[in-house]
Amino acid sequence: MEKINIRKTSLSLVALLLITVSILPAFAGCAQNSTQTATTSEALVSTSEPDNTEPVETSDPNFTCDLKNEDYGGEVISIYATGHNGTKDEFYTTEIEGNIVNDAVFKRNAQVEKDLNVKFKITLSDSTSESYVPEQISVLVKAGETAYDICTMGGWIQTPYVVEGDFYNLKELDNVNLEKHYLAQGYNEGMGLPTQQYTATGMFSISLIRNLYVTIYNKDLFNSHNLPDLYELTVNGEWTIEKQLELIKDTYKDVNGNQKKDEEDFYGFVSGTLTSVDPYWTSFGIRFLNQDKEGLYHLTIDADKLINAVDLVQQLIVKSSDSLDITAVGESDVSYNKTRITMFAEEKCLMACVRLGEIEETLTASEFSGDYGIVPFPKYDKEQESYHGYVQDQLSVISIVSNVGDDRIDMVSHVYEKICAESCDKVFPAYYDTAMSYRYMNNIESKKMLDLIYNSIEMDSIYMYVSMFYWQNKMRDIVSSANSGAASIKKFESAYGIVCDVLNSKLENLRD
Repeated sequence: MEKINIRKTSLSLVALLLITVSILPAFAGCAQNSTQTATTSEALVSTSEPDNTEPVETSDPNFTCDLKNEDYGGEVISIYATGHNGTKDEFYTTEIEGNIVNDAVFKRNAQVEKDLNVKFKITLSDSTSESYVPEQISVLVKAGETAYDICTMGGWIQTPYVVEGDFYNLKELDNVNLEKHYLAQGYNEGMGLPTQQYTATGMFSISLIRNLYVTIYNKDLFNSHNLPDLYELTVNGEWTIEKQLELIKDTYKDVNGNQKKDEEDFYGFVSGTLTSVDPYWTSFGIRFLNQDKEGLYHLTIDADKLINAVDLVQQLIVKSSDSLDITAVGESDVSYNKTRITMFAEEKCLMACVRLGEIEETLTASEFSGDYGIVPFPKYDKEQESYHGYVQDQLSVISIVSNVGDDRIDMVSHVYEKICAESCDKVFPAYYDTAMSYRYMNNIESKKMLDLIYNSIEMDSIYMYVSMFYWQNKMRDIVSSANSGAASIKKFESAYGIVCDVLNSKLENLRD
């Protein structure tokens, strides 16, 4: 097996990641929504402190905005930003605070205002309902009201509002260049049809990184158990799910002596059977939904591989006596449950399945003094050529509201493009290179692994259409049942063919 080339971290590399990765959106609803009505906070962002430093230079024009600065006479641009977990600091900020990410966002907003002579009015939703922003936008669109120009939302929630026509077709706007690499090109491949695309994501979306799943491991405990370091196994291409099963064997300890598994015991691996299951199909290189040359979606499945993959995941999470499925002890394995990372911080396991955002939120020096590392989710087998990273579907996407008037659309689309471009220079490097890499990755191997994982992100486009396929839920049910699911899997293509037809029809109606 040829060794993986780990390259040095640099902005040009990090930017390159958004060229090469396939960030096809995933939109399965994993968090519980509330019908609570939101209150909002509004800020007119000041241009008193634009960033006067030189932008990071890049020889690739795909990372710079081609549009010339314009004077829009101080017009107000209204942005409605989602405030669900991991997204609050992507747009809303009112001043320099000395916080790396906040200050980078402030400088980006101020720079766009200065360059285009506009004023931002940013409304941050504080509703616990992740669908609140697009729901309100949809109501306003149907009423013909123009309260907002641009909005952001969790990726998984967008589908019903896209097919209702609540957002502009970005491919019809001259000022929006979807080929620029400060927008995620793999996402565009999944979300974009030949002549249609209604949302985008990219370097403005800090939540894209926060929702990246990794395997975290305790290097000290690996040493005390005489286990090989996962970094070396990964670099050598030997990190597979069968290797993970081998490493955790005979590691369980009934710490409290009550003769049953619980959160007080010690395990080789801590995971779950809801959101923690989702990354495996991507990490194994299994794809479900694909477009044909006409832009029509079709479900295509390698049933034999999927059946075997289900069996391997069940062996690891459900059937192994050395793993803990947190749902089996009454915990909800949703994206923002902290049981997995908390047990890891308390040194109750060798390794765990976590999002990068959990490391940022929980694994600080005050709570964990040991040495840890991160690696990708394991490969299906040694013959698989590369690792594949998975981003949970709650990453932010950005849209232009469809009832922005003809007299404003050139200005609004210019602002949209400029926000995305300026995020490449300011927000993304501030979070990825500084906040994430150097505050939360405490050894050089983890920084290299972060690059490798981010560089390998690939998600199946079936996840964007959760309200039609509910695909993650189907796979979670099969894994948690401890049955093979073979009968269901073999019927998937015929069973979901009609769903593909409905989806294709809805998207075609938007072209009429």
